Amino acid sequence: MEPLISVIVPVYNTRPYLKRCVESLLAQTWPRLEIILVDDGSPDGAGAVCDAYGARFPQVRVIHQENGGLARARNTGLRAARGDYIGWVDSDDWAAPDLFAYLAGGLRRTGCDLALCGWWLVRGEEAAAAPLREAVLPSREAQGLLYRGRIQNWVWNKLAPRELYRGISFPEGRDFEDIHVMYRLFRRARRILVLPEPKYYYRQREDSISRRPDIGKKLELCQAMEERYRRVVREDPGFGPDLMGGYLVACSALGQAVAAASPEERRKWENQIGAALRFLARRRSEALEGYPGRAGRLKLALLLLGRPWSFRLGAAAAARYEKRRGRGYRPFRWEDRDSLAGGEGKGPG
Repeated sequence: MEPLISVIVPVYNTRPYLKRCVESLLAQTWPRLEIILVDDGSPDGAGAVCDAYGARFPQVRVIHQENGGLARARNTGLRAARGDYIGWVDSDDWAAPDLFAYLAGGLRRTGCDLALCGWWLVRGEEAAAAPLREAVLPSREAQGLLYRGRIQNWVWNKLAPRELYRGISFPEGRDFEDIHVMYRLFRRARRILVLPEPKYYYRQREDSISRRPDIGKKLELCQAMEERYRRVVREDPGFGPDLMGGYLVACSALGQAVAAASPEERRKWENQIGAALRFLARRRSEALEGYPGRAGRLKLALLLLGRPWSFRLGAAAAARYEKRRGRGYRPFRWEDRDSLAGGEGKGPG
C-alpha cells in the first residue's frame, strides 16, 4: 500500500480561487491523499465551499477555527494530519495532477528526506516557468543554498515525512512564518532532492505579503532572517556568510520600500530601519563573503549610507550589474521569465 500524504490547505478570503485549488487536489494521481482544508475564520464564504467539498468527498477533511493567521492555520492542519508525508498548497494556488506523485516518487527512488520541485509563477492569465536543476544535495549544501536564497523558504513546493516536523511549529502572529520552519527541516534532513519540473502553480496576487511594498512587512522579513541567523550560527558559525548574504538581499528589499515611502512613513519606522542596518553593518564582512563580487559591494555600500536616494540607486545599479553578468544571486523573479522559460510552457493549467 502506498503511504498516505496529508495535503494541508489554509483557507482565508480566497473563495474566488478555492474551487480550482481543491479540484486540482482531487485530481491528483497519487492514490492515497487526505486533503485538510483549514478555514481560518474566512468572512467571504470560503468556509461554506470547504464544507461542500467535505460533504461530497471522503478524502476531504474540513476544520473551522476563529481567525488566527496563516501560521496558526498551518499548525492546526499539521496537528490534524494523519499522513506519512506532509505537503502544502495555498488556497489561491493549484497543483499539476502529478505533483505529489512526482515528489513522493522522487523520495522513494532516491531515499532522500525532503523533496522540492520547480513551479509556475502566475500573474493574471500569464504564467512563467521556474524549473530547477535536478540534484541530490547533502544537508549542509542544501542549507547554504537555502540561506543564500537559491532555494526558497516556501513550504508549498515541498514534501517531507511527517516525522521531520516533530516538535516544529510555525510562529503564530508572524508573517514570513515559513522562514522560521524551513531551515529546521533542512537541518534535520540528511539529503534533499531537487526535482526540475514545475508542478506547482503559484498565484502572485497584488495583495500578497511578498509583494507588499510597505516598510513594516520588509522589516518583518529582516527580523525573521536575523532571528534565523542568531539561532543557526549559535550551533554552526560556518553558515554566517550564507545567512548574511541572504540578509543583504532582504535589506535591499527594505531599502526599496523605504525609497518609495513618504517622509512620514520613513519617520514612523526610523528606529527599526536603523536597527536592521546596524545589524548588517556589524556583519558586513560575512555579508560580502555570502554575496561576493561588485554587485554585493555596491549594494552594501549604498545601503549603509541609509538615505532614500542611496537605497534607490543601490537597487538599480546592482540589478543592472547582475543582468549583465547573468542571473547571479537573485532568486527567480517575474522579469526572469523569458530567460528561464525560454518562451515555452503551457501557461496556467
